[in-house]
Amino acid sequence: MLSKNLKTIRSINVQLKRYLSAGQTQAKSSSSSSIQVSTLPSGIVLASTESESPLARVAVVVRAGARYEPQSKLGISHVVRSSAGLGTEKFSSFGITRQIEYHGGRLTVAGTRDSIAYLLEAHNDEEILPKNFTMVADTVARPAFKHWEVADNMERLTTDLSLMEDTPFIQLTELIHQVAYKGGLRNSLYVPKFMVGKHSTEDLKKFHRETFVGSNTVVVGIGMDHQQLTELVGQNLILPASSGTKESSVFIGGEVHQDSCSPLTYVAIACEGV
Repeated sequence: MLSKNLKTIRSINVQLKRYLSAGQTQAKSSSSSSIQVSTLPSGIVLASTESESPLARVAVVVRAGARYEPQSKLGISHVVRSSAGLGTEKFSSFGITRQIEYHGGRLTVAGTRDSIAYLLEAHNDEEILPKNFTMVADTVARPAFKHWEVADNMERLTTDLSLMEDTPFIQLTELIHQVAYKGGLRNSLYVPKFMVGKHSTEDLKKFHRETFVGSNTVVVGIGMDHQQLTELVGQNLILPASSGTKESSVFIGGEVHQDSCSPLTYVAIACEGV
């Protein structure tokens, strides 16, 4: 089920990429009449479509991926996304987990080089959905990054690194980005081993403050009407209005090899996209 959620998030990222372009200041009309799009005063873009499913899915996609990391703080986006579900300014980690699970909801977080996406699945009930989204909104907008929770979270980071090292396809993807680009797109989705434990509470709050802003954010609701989504986001997801993050990378190409004792060889060839 996790892989299904990740595919959903990737699909949302692709479908809404045009709404994340820098400098967007107004709502854009959708080519499909079943999808409604609007923009809040803070710059948050909303997109929604109704369905007959009793479940509602709400994705909060923030342009805060690995490509926007400062070179002195490599891996910080990995730390931020792995910290989802930890304590916020209003709720404890236990409170968030208990509240969402008690009401039958599920929160999944995934990251790309462009963005971090928070996907909530919950019953579209007039009481349940707002309660669950309140927790998600606080997780997105007001993480506390308490120093003891950040320290405890290192185990999750090292587990992610171990899974990456045991998965040749992931390693291949990371290497090909590293050699293909000059700029933020060469950054890994994973924190380097030498940076594990090196991101302080202050570092995390600074990165969050600079990237988690209205103009960097898209919220997509599936299985709900647009007014319902507008009220949910407007009342709960409070992000500062800002010009957002801008970063460009240059495709330079190249070649890279990594030795391994595996009897199999994994090869990737990539070219610059249009």
